[in-house]
Order: sequence, then structure tokens, then C-alpha cells
Amino acid sequence: MFRGSQTCPIYLNQIFESIDTVPHKRLLKKLYGYGIRGDILTWISDFLKNRRQRVFVNGKPSGWCPVLNGIPQGSVLGPVLFVVYINDLHDNVSSMVQMFADDTKVFNVIKCKEDAEKTPARSQRNAKMVRVLASSNAMQQSAK
Repeated sequence: MFRGSQTCPIYLNQIFESIDTVPHKRLLKKLYGYGIRGDILTWISDFLKNRRQRVFVNGKPSGWCPVLNGIPQGSVLGPVLFVVYINDLHDNVSSMVQMFADDTKVFNVIKCKEDAEKTPARSQRNAKMVRVLASSNAMQQSAK
């Protein structure tokens, strides 16, 4: 990745039960903040709202319940919306970040002994910032 360097990654693969917990109103507010407006914002809002779900237990269905949070999975748009939602992660950590949907890698580039010595403390700060970001974005952390 970086010629002549090593990396020390923190894998945050599905650290959040995030795609299922993204509040629709907050996501739409972030999209608006990024300049998404008019018909496109309305289309995305329509994509998210009026969804319902139910479960089956021993072959018997529950009643239908509205889905107020979460980005629909299995769509092309879903991962894009999620990355937009957590895009401010880059602004809050002191390391490199690579993201795709809810799989995220935060890593430090180690070029010299001093970098290696700073990495544990930097990794701890980054993990704390990820928890703060999750909390401020109303996302639940995964128990995994």
C-alpha cells in the first residue's frame, strides 16, 4: 500500500449495527447539508419511508410494524447512503480511513520507529472517536 512502510490497521467491520440503525431524518438532513435537494432528496426520502416489516415465529406472522430507521440492504443505493451518513469519520480520526458500506478500516502508516511507538495511543484515540461518532450519529455499536 505504502512503499517501504508498514500499516497497523484497526478493522471496524460491522462495528456498528449501523445500516439497520441509521435514523432516516438524520440521513436526509446530512444529504441536505451536502447539497442534495429537490427531486433527488424527495426520491431518496420516498425510498426510505413507508417501509414495513414483520417476523414469523413458529410459522405464525406478527403484525406489520413501520420501519423508522435503517437503510434498505441489497440495493445499490444502500451502501452509498451509508457512506454519506458516516462520511464525517474522516474528520474525526487522526489516521487513514478506507470505507465501503459498514466495513471500515482505520490504519496508521508506520515509516519509522517513532511512528511505531505512537501507534498504540493513536489507535486508542481513534477507537474512542469512532465510539463518539457512533453515539453522535445515533448509531448502535455491534456486540460482535
